[in-house]
Amino acid sequence: MSCAPTTPAAPKTAACAAVPDRAAVHILRIKHEQADNKLTILVRPRPPAVLPNPVEPWKHPDELEYIRPHSWFDSTLIAHLLDNAFDVPPRHPPRSSDPWCVVTNRNGSTTIVPKGYRLPLMFAMKFQWESLRLVLTSQQREEEWKDYKFDFLHVSRLCASFLKEAQEAMASNGMDKMWRSPMFDRALTRYYRRWLVNREEFLMWFWKEFEEEEYAGDVLKKGFLRSIIFYRQLILLRSIDWTRFVLKGHKGFHLTKEECAQGLSYKTLTTGLEQRSDGRFYWNLPPAPPADPENDKEKQTKKVTGKRKRGADGDNEKEKEKDKGKGKDKEGKGEAKKEKDKEVVKKEKEKEVVKKEKEKEVVKKGKGKGKGKKEVVKKKEKEKVVAKEKRRRRRRR
Repeated sequence: MSCAPTTPAAPKTAACAAVPDRAAVHILRIKHEQADNKLTILVRPRPPAVLPNPVEPWKHPDELEYIRPHSWFDSTLIAHLLDNAFDVPPRHPPRSSDPWCVVTNRNGSTTIVPKGYRLPLMFAMKFQWESLRLVLTSQQREEEWKDYKFDFLHVSRLCASFLKEAQEAMASNGMDKMWRSPMFDRALTRYYRRWLVNREEFLMWFWKEFEEEEYAGDVLKKGFLRSIIFYRQLILLRSIDWTRFVLKGHKGFHLTKEECAQGLSYKTLTTGLEQRSDGRFYWNLPPAPPADPENDKEKQTKKVTGKRKRGADGDNEKEKEKDKGKGKDKEGKGEAKKEKDKEVVKKEKEKEVVKKEKEKEVVKKGKGKGKGKKEVVKKKEKEKVVAKEKRRRRRRR
C-alpha cells in the first residue's frame, strides 16, 4: 500500500501509516492500480475552521437571529405560526428516482427542496405544534407560555426562512439535488445532537462542547463511517440515520412510522386549536371515546377473575366464608387437635417447673452427702432421653 500526498509538505510516513482522522484530513479519491496491485489514497490536510467572531464564535453569520418581540400579543404570535404553516407530502415509492420533495404552504404556494430535508423538516414541524399543544393545555399555562413562546416563534421562522431560501435558489439559478441551506443545517446539526432549543446560551454551550467541527459535515448524511471493499477498491460510506432519529426522537417528540410514510399536514397537527371570543387561543382536547359494552363485559370478567384469585390468597372475605362452610368438619378436627396440643404443652411446662424445684432441693441436700451432683446429672440425662422419645411418638401420630 503506497500513499501519494498532494502537497510536498505533507510527510509520507503520516499518510502511509493508516487512514487519517476525518477531522484532520480530507480524502480526495481512492484509486486501485491493477498492475502493481496497490491501493493509493490521495490525502490533503483539512484547513482550520474560519471563525468570523473569535471572541464569541457561536454567533455565526449563518445562524438565524433569535428575536423576542415582547410587544406582540399572544394571539398575534400564534396567528404568525398559522400563517407560516405547511404540509409535507408522503414518501416516494421505493424505486423512485425523484430527488425532490414538494412542500405546500398554507396559502397554496409550493416549494421544492431536496428529499433529504423531508424527515428533518417534519420533525421540526411536529416539535413546534406539539410543544404549543403541551403549553396551552398545561395547568401552569401562563408561566410556561412566558418561558417558551419565543421558542415556538423561532422554529416557525426557521422553517419559513428555509423555504424562502429554497424558493430564491430555485428562481435565481435553479437548484441541484445537493443544494444545502447553511442556516437550516446548523439547526439540524443541533437537533441531531438532541439540542432542541436555539437560544443564545444554548448555542454557546453547544459550541463549547462540540466546537465548529460539528457543523462541517453534511447534516443530511450524519451517521457512522463504514468502509467496504468492492472489486478490490476501498469505499467509504456514511449511513443515513435520520429515519432512526425521528422515530426514536427526544423527550417524547418523535414521528411515527405512518407519519414518515404518509407525510404530515398542519391541519392534523392543529386539531383542537381555536380562537374564542375573547381573542385568546385555546387547545381543546378531543373527548374520550364512548364506552363499548363489549369492553365493559371484558373488564367485568377481569375483575371477577381477579377477585377469585385474591380470595384464594385470603383477601376476599366472602369467598373465605364459602370455603369455611364447605370444609367445617376438617377445620373442626384441626382446631380440636390444636387445643389438645396446647394443653399438653402447658402440662409439660408445669412438670418441668416442678422438676426444677425438686432438683434444687436435691442439690442442696447433696452438698452435704457429696453424691447429690452426680445423681442430678444422671436424672437430667434420663429426662432428656424420655422427652425425645415422647416427641418422636407425637410426630409419628
